[in-house]
Amino acid sequence: MISNATVGFGNSVEKYTEHKHSVLVSSENIQEAAQQTADSFKEAESKYLLPRIEQVAAVEEYLTKRPHHWPMGDLFNCCVTILSYGLLTNDQTLVQKAIELEFV
Repeated sequence: MISNATVGFGNSVEKYTEHKHSVLVSSENIQEAAQQTADSFKEAESKYLLPRIEQVAAVEEYLTKRPHHWPMGDLFNCCVTILSYGLLTNDQTLVQKAIELEFV
């Protein structure tokens, strides 16, 4: 067992939270550490995940940012998102753009 382990969230969660912090976890502060963790995940969820429930928000983000700035996804997955949205909405321009991004 590791005593006083330091816990951080890394880039995946913390880049969407206002307060970055690590917590020394011990038996005395386990409840506080768990609450801080839950709060960070809730903040990241509201700032990052909830706006992406509508696929169009993710598609717009992928089309306006350079591929190396796309969040939490590789080129293939982001292009599949654009392609699938183009197919769902019958938008030939989006389908073409997704294909160009992936193969050109």
